Amino acid sequence: MIAAVYKLAVTIMNEINPNRITFYKFLNEDISKESLENWIYENKELEKLIQKDHYNDLLAFNYKGRETKDYIKSVVEKNFDWQEFEKWRTIELLEKIKSGKIELVLASRRLRQLYLEQEEEIGKPYVSIRLAIGYESLLDNCPIESEYHLWNLDSLKKQLEPIEWYRDDFLIDVNKELTELIKT
Repeated sequence: MIAAVYKLAVTIMNEINPNRITFYKFLNEDISKESLENWIYENKELEKLIQKDHYNDLLAFNYKGRETKDYIKSVVEKNFDWQEFEKWRTIELLEKIKSGKIELVLASRRLRQLYLEQEEEIGKPYVSIRLAIGYESLLDNCPIESEYHLWNLDSLKKQLEPIEWYRDDFLIDVNKELTELIKT
């Protein structure tokens, strides 16, 4: 079942134009401004993908400024389907959690942030409130891995106990919601 879900996720992600995914990766903070800028200048296919005036604006934009993310967000909103971006980034996050690339406490915090942003942007988030906020509230007092060095070892063990209590349920819910999202 897990292999089938992964295969389906890869298929869905491959159906999205790779050029759109590059914009999505930038908005998701997976690539830097410099990488995006270089990619825009080198990618001739963008002229076919984006309205001509927006394409020319992309080429003329100063990527050194602070407003780059807001500008790219506006380009995506005008030229692509924002729902597609939100679904893509939700699948990306759930896949990272499922594969263990993000530790549990940080994952719960990122899911909460995603939920709140999607609630504001699109109205109905792609993850349930249980997954996004329920677990985060249960793990609220747990430090993330990068904070472990700040703790006394005995105190840290005690503080991390809730992670083990909820790990299996959390991962089951992640897999369930990922499977449902991929099917839609």
